[in-house]
Amino acid sequence: MKRWLSVCVLFLGCSACAAGKYVWAEQMPLERHEPETYAIRPGDRLSVLVWNQPQLSGPVRVRADGVATVPLVGDLAVSGLTAPDAAVQIKRRLQGLVVEPNVTVTVDEAREVTVSVIGEVRAAGAYPVRAGETVLHILARAGGLTEFADTSSIFVVRGSGDATRVRFRYRDLVAGQSRSLAFALRDGDIIVVE
Repeated sequence: MKRWLSVCVLFLGCSACAAGKYVWAEQMPLERHEPETYAIRPGDRLSVLVWNQPQLSGPVRVRADGVATVPLVGDLAVSGLTAPDAAVQIKRRLQGLVVEPNVTVTVDEAREVTVSVIGEVRAAGAYPVRAGETVLHILARAGGLTEFADTSSIFVVRGSGDATRVRFRYRDLVAGQSRSLAFALRDGDIIVVE
């Protein structure tokens, strides 16, 4: 009897985990595909140019913590900033150290947008997202669903701010359902196939 009760409690606990809040992909507003202003990410390589100050100019790598070390300025949190915003921050820090600093920052090498795929797929892992790729493209690159996958329980978990879970049905993806295919993946998204 105790064993049966333990199995029931375990089953109910697992059911409660899978029953978390989510939004169906069809209920998501269509995203406009306008070019976004690029925000600096960890792993990017920046080029800092301080006019007439070659010793303060050069390439800078953004560390995993989102901080770049700039000559004379020191550590500067740049993750999430645009290149012009980063230039303004560097210029502020150089005030009083350099006469009328004129600073330009460009992103020389952007880190690829990457999503992770876990659960009932043939090849779970991290995958770079190329322009225009959808959840279906990434599932295909992960080798497709296994025979144990619940084809109506595919989620994209987005951790920015309040964690968001968007639910997809495989049949909607392969049928070309517009809102499911229009869903734009972002860096750090996790695709979970239950």
